[in-house]
Amino acid sequence: MCIQTVLQQKIAKLTNNGDDILRFLTETMRGETPGAKTCHRLEASRQLTRLTALDDQTADTVEPSPFWGLLPTPEELAEKKRQEEENPTHDPVRPEPVEGPTLYDIVSYPIARYIR
Repeated sequence: MCIQTVLQQKIAKLTNNGDDILRFLTETMRGETPGAKTCHRLEASRQLTRLTALDDQTADTVEPSPFWGLLPTPEELAEKKRQEEENPTHDPVRPEPVEGPTLYDIVSYPIARYIR
């Protein structure tokens, strides 16, 4: 990390170049800090993850996300929407028939108001 301002230099000096902060967050995440609640432990883990991600961005090599290829890209979504518009599988005005009673069937019975 490149220290640029006087304030950053002072913070780095007071926190042992950030090691004290990392130690505190790690101890909080592990539950070693007295009085730390679950929400504090979760927030400490989020902060550590965020700091790790910031450190990874400065590295030369960035590993691809493990979710790469699982979620469709915007181009794939647009292509799928275009294909559905060209070749509709059902009439959007008339929904496909549903087997069995529907909510509208149940509401029409006088006893339905007692069912919650």
